[in-house]
Amino acid sequence: MNKLTIFWEKLPSIVKNKYLLALLLFAVWIIFFDHNNLINQWQTDKELNSLLQKRNFYNNGIKEINQTKDAMFSNADKLERFARERYLMKKNNEDLFIIERDTVHN
Repeated sequence: MNKLTIFWEKLPSIVKNKYLLALLLFAVWIIFFDHNNLINQWQTDKELNSLLQKRNFYNNGIKEINQTKDAMFSNADKLERFARERYLMKKNNEDLFIIERDTVHN
């Protein structure tokens, strides 16, 4: 007898079961070789979670900006303060001093 048949005869009967072998091959195929394998599913899920977090971040930013815009345009003093601080606007009889903070810490 050749070595393969001797090896096959020594295997337990549960390993020789054709349904178990088919199930095992199917599981290996789904986990590693299929287009929608578990690795791709995990990466896609990770990317989806990242994109959802970014969407929430940007939606919150949009809400804040809209609230700031509504507050500014409802009050002329707030609009004037915003224009002075953001765009360095000034009145004709004023002097403007710009103080820059040192960003380098020793």
